[in-house]
Amino acid sequence: MSYYIGLSVLSNQKDRGHSAKSLQKRHTGEESLRILSLFEDRNLVKDDIAAEEGGRPFLITGNGKKKPDVDFNISHCGDIIALTYVKGKALRTGCDIEKVRPRKNAPKIADEYFSSLENDYLNSGGNFDLKGFYIIWTLKESFLKLRGLSVFDMKAVPSFIRKNKLSVYEFCFEACVTPIFFRLYEALDAEGNLNILSAVIEGDYEGEPEIREFSSSDSLPLACKKIAEIKAAPSPAQTVSPKR
Repeated sequence: MSYYIGLSVLSNQKDRGHSAKSLQKRHTGEESLRILSLFEDRNLVKDDIAAEEGGRPFLITGNGKKKPDVDFNISHCGDIIALTYVKGKALRTGCDIEKVRPRKNAPKIADEYFSSLENDYLNSGGNFDLKGFYIIWTLKESFLKLRGLSVFDMKAVPSFIRKNKLSVYEFCFEACVTPIFFRLYEALDAEGNLNILSAVIEGDYEGEPEIREFSSSDSLPLACKKIAEIKAAPSPAQTVSPKR
């Protein structure tokens, strides 16, 4: 069994006759395929990837069936790509990366999509915790992507915050049938921008993921560090204190 997190910063490529958005989409797809090829140790093409009904991608075998022992997930924010890859029986993964940036409607989004305890936590310091907002958002998004759901299902995602007997806020995720393990990372880009990455694995595997950088030679690598872990199992759940 193996578990990898691939990170890449796209170079500032320019192409006449194409919009910045279309270029980014193309380069993101090409780089994701390159990272997957390196993890698979074979050259993959677009036809090696299919999608579930909800759009979640998966690798296929030569006869067109889903490859049973591999799962992956892709997220990107601006020019940063994050890809989680797991190899092993009955393992599944999800990921989401977001840049921490001012967002005027963040409190309104949190009020609409987050639990009451999550909102209490975000407002417990007197001012709305913007970094905490992105932490909870990426956790929820990674879970939705793990299950092949959409952002419109976010209200149904269980809370990631609870209060313990000492009234201290804790990360927690107890609503599960199989073991689920979330890891949170901070990633600084070359301009000093802070990005939050959530990587989740579902199944009987607790090994630490290996983080690999795939940035091109003209792109500086990300400074990535783990800030929290959240282990959810049928019984009991393990928690850690949220870090501001």
